[in-house]
Amino acid sequence: MSLDRMLQEARDGENVVVDDGWDQGRATFGGVVGGILLARAESVAGDPARELRSAMVSFVAPVDPGEVEVGAEVLRAGKGVTQIHATLRQQGAVAGAMLASFGLERSSVLDWESPDAAAPSLTAASAIDPLPYVSGVTPGFFGHVEMRIAEGTHPFAGAQTPDLAGWMRFTEPPAEFTTAHLLTLTDCWPPSVLSMLSGPGAASTLSWTFEPVAPSPPGGDDPRAQWQYEVLTDRCSAGYAHTHARIWDGHGTRRALSRQTIAVFS
Repeated sequence: MSLDRMLQEARDGENVVVDDGWDQGRATFGGVVGGILLARAESVAGDPARELRSAMVSFVAPVDPGEVEVGAEVLRAGKGVTQIHATLRQQGAVAGAMLASFGLERSSVLDWESPDAAAPSLTAASAIDPLPYVSGVTPGFFGHVEMRIAEGTHPFAGAQTPDLAGWMRFTEPPAEFTTAHLLTLTDCWPPSVLSMLSGPGAASTLSWTFEPVAPSPPGGDDPRAQWQYEVLTDRCSAGYAHTHARIWDGHGTRRALSRQTIAVFS
C-alpha cells in the first residue's frame, strides 16, 4: 500500500516522496498530508506510551506529487505531555503544518462520556454501494478509499441540509491500522456543505483538528473493518463552513472527534 510507504518514510527521516494518484482537485489529498505530518511527529515524540491526544493541521498550500521535506520539533516534553510542531515543505516553502500533543494516561476520579456517544444505527455497509471512482472524473484518492453514504447525499445534489453519515475504510487494507491511518481515513469525505450546491463548486479545508478519544482494542484494529462517520455542520456563511464529526470503530466505540474550518468558493 503506497500510504504505508509514505508514512514509513516520514517515520524514518525527513524526505518523503508523495505518490501520484492521491490527488484531490489540484492538490494532494489532505488526509495524506496530515498522515505524513503525524507520522513524523510520532517518531520525534519517541515514547509510544504517550498517545496522540490532539492534532491541529493547517493546510497552507497545495502539495504536488513528488518530494517533500517533513520536519518536527519538540516544543516541550513535560512529565505527562509532549508538544510537537511539524511542518511539510515542498520546494522550500511550507505547505502544511501540525501542532500535535501526545500524553500519558493519568489516574482520575472522573470517568464520563456524553449520552450521544453511541454509534448511530445505519444501514449496513454491505447494503450500500460505495461512492464510485471514475478515473479523470472523481478525485484520484477515491481509488484508495471506500465511502458509503447511509444518511445525507453526495456533493452537488442540491440538498436542503448538509449533514451526512456513512461508512469508510481503505480499499487496500494497510499492513497495520495505526492512528496515522485513522487520521488519514477520516479526511476522505468531501466537505459536507458541497451537497447543498446544485452544480459543480469548490471548497477546501483550511484547518483541521483531530482528537482520538479512546484507545485501540487489545490486539489493534482490524485493517479491513468498516468505520462509521457522522458530520454535522454548525454554520456556513461568508465563504466559510464550520463542521464537527464523530468516528466510531467496528465495535461501536467512539474513537475520535474531528473539526474543520472549510473555505467555500461557491
